[in-house]
Amino acid sequence: MTNFIKQADIITRKDHHCWGYTFLFHKGSFMYTIVSTDSGKIFTTYYCPKCSAYMNDHPHDFEDGIEYGDLLNDEEYAKSLFKDNE
Repeated sequence: MTNFIKQADIITRKDHHCWGYTFLFHKGSFMYTIVSTDSGKIFTTYYCPKCSAYMNDHPHDFEDGIEYGDLLNDEEYAKSLFKDNE
């Protein structure tokens, strides 16, 4: 069972990949972070503002958790992400 320890909007101190769609965000980027525990291990995930907003708009899609890159499974959303980063 996953327990959430901390959820916060942050400005990163080093480079991180967005867990939602795997894109690299550089130091100083605004991201949303979740720190959680599962099976005795601590996990920290980072989400870009667009993925954070997407998850807030579609909470039922993530009731069973989210794996690395899961938001790429929504083709329309994925196209909009890559279009913005070209």
